[in-house]
Amino acid sequence: MRTPRSTTSSSPTSLGGLQIAYAQADDEQNEIGPLISMRQRDRVAGFVERALEQPHMEAVTGGKVHNGNGFFYPADRDCRCASVR
Repeated sequence: MRTPRSTTSSSPTSLGGLQIAYAQADDEQNEIGPLISMRQRDRVAGFVERALEQPHMEAVTGGKVHNGNGFFYPADRDCRCASVR
């Protein structure tokens, strides 16, 4: 299961030097678009939250909803939940 890393809309998401731009005013600079609606963004957030409620799961990176404009759920190229056993 993949979980995103939260950032502000003024800066791209980054992890280990890799960046994915989102929520930029100039759409040409965005590498990932928003979800179709707040309902869908909240649905994705619910999937992540339920996964993280499991005792054997932890967020390696991210797991947070974007708080700026649009229905973005930021992602890293290397973001994930990990099973800890």
